[in-house]
Amino acid sequence: MKISLSVSELQDTIKKAQKVVMNSKQTKLPALLSVKISALDNAITMTANNLNTVTVFTLFGSIQEQGEVLIPSDTLKLISKLKNTNYIEISENLIIAGSKTLKFTSATVDQFPITNDTCTIPAFSIGHNELIKALSVNYACAIEENRPIFTGVCLNKSTFVATDTHRMAWYYVESINNTIEKEIVIPLQVTKLLQNYLDKKSGFPVVVSVDEKQRHLKFEFPQTVVITRLIEGTFPNFKQVVPTDHKTSVKLNVKKLLDELSFVEDIAKKSNGIVTLAVDENAIYFDAMAEGNAVTLTIDSIVTGDHVEVMGISYKFLIDALKNVEGEEIEIKFNGSYSPVCFNNSIVLPVRLPEMKRLNTAA
Repeated sequence: MKISLSVSELQDTIKKAQKVVMNSKQTKLPALLSVKISALDNAITMTANNLNTVTVFTLFGSIQEQGEVLIPSDTLKLISKLKNTNYIEISENLIIAGSKTLKFTSATVDQFPITNDTCTIPAFSIGHNELIKALSVNYACAIEENRPIFTGVCLNKSTFVATDTHRMAWYYVESINNTIEKEIVIPLQVTKLLQNYLDKKSGFPVVVSVDEKQRHLKFEFPQTVVITRLIEGTFPNFKQVVPTDHKTSVKLNVKKLLDELSFVEDIAKKSNGIVTLAVDENAIYFDAMAEGNAVTLTIDSIVTGDHVEVMGISYKFLIDALKNVEGEEIEIKFNGSYSPVCFNNSIVLPVRLPEMKRLNTAA
C-alpha cells in the first residue's frame, strides 16, 4: 500500500477515531489498539473498532498502490504532533512527512476485527442539528453500568429519552418518520461520539438504518459511518413517570436563574450537593448551608397555584436541567414537595431529607 494524504485532514480524523480505539487497559488484543487504513476500490478509509462500536471515515488523497495497514496508537500520537508539513505519505510500516520518517511495527491486518455491516433496513433520516438536540438528553443517562439499560438514550418512535432513575429528559422530533417499531437504546458513549462528529451547519441528512434483528444501528453522513451494538433490555415506560398535571407553576428567565444559582455553587458542593427550595405567591427561594455558611436566594417570579413549602433537590441535576432548556424562559412545575419537579422537557425527583426547613422563614 502507498497513499498520500493531507496532514491536517488526517490529524482531524485521527482525533475522531481515537475516541473509539481501545486502550491497553481495555484489551489484550494489539489490533484493537490500532486503526486500519484501507486504500481499496479508489477509496481511502480509516476504521476504528472496539467490538461494540465501529467508525469508518473516508479520507481524500491519492492512491499509488492499493492495500491495507494497521497504524498503532503510538504512531497515531506521533502523526498528531506533526507541524509545518502539508502532506504525508503512508506505506506498509513506513510514514514520510516532510523531513520526518516514521517506521512502525503493527499487528497484521487479518487480526483486525472484520466489520460486518448488517444494517441494511432503512429506519429514518434526520438533520444534523436536530439529532444533536435529540441526543442532548444524554446528560440524564446513568454512568454506573450495574443497570445497563439506563446507560443509553432510548428511541421510542419519535421521542429520545434518557434517565438514571433520579431524573429524566426527553426530546420529541416532530418530523421523524421512524420505521423501527420497538424501542431501541443507543449506548451513551455512541451518543457522545455522534455529538462530536455531527455538524450543526450541515445541509446533508443523517441516514439511519438497522439490522433485521434490531440489535445494531448505523448512522451515515458525509465521510462518516458509525455502527453500534444496541443495549438489550426493556426501558421503563417513561410516559407513566411524567406528571399529567401540577399544582404550582413558576415562570423564570433561564439565564437569570442560572446566574443567581452560581452564587451558591460552592456551598452546595459541600452539602452533599443538595439545596432546598420553596415557593410562595411572588418568588422562588433557594437555600444552601454547609460548614457554618448559609445562603438564601430570593428570585422574584411569576407564580400561579399553591405554595411549595420546602423541597430538597440535587444542585447538579437542577443546573443540568436548566442548561438544557431551549429558549429564554422556563416554566417549572410542582405537584407538592415530594413529587417530581418538571423543567419543560425534563423532570427531577426531589431528595427526601430527615428535616427540611427554610433557613430564613421570614423571607
